Amino acid sequence: MKKCLRLLFCLLISFSWVNAYALCKQGDAPEMVSPIKDWEIIATNVATISTAEHFKGEALSYTVVAKPKNIHNKVSINAKTGQIRVKAEAKDQFDILVKAKNSCGSVLAKFNVIVDEEE
Repeated sequence: MKKCLRLLFCLLISFSWVNAYALCKQGDAPEMVSPIKDWEIIATNVATISTAEHFKGEALSYTVVAKPKNIHNKVSINAKTGQIRVKAEAKDQFDILVKAKNSCGSVLAKFNVIVDEEE
């Protein structure tokens, strides 16, 4: 009986995943509609970078990966709006990778940030 219940549970989970994936039609997966331009920021400023307009898709959520060489520079993203916040404290140059995803797939965009000491 326990084996039957486990098998039934596994089949239900598998069917749910396949069924959810089958609901995705061509064009439902996120797409990048335009590249994100590189940014130059003057140190000791905070830059707000909108990224949502560069993607197309329903119910998108956003994540970011950035590895500033200078540990004082911080990068974060609002997962719902795609708005990136770069707290630039010291001279640096690094790439930012943004992922837009939904239940039908994901897409990546990369751009570069230069933090300069003065104008």
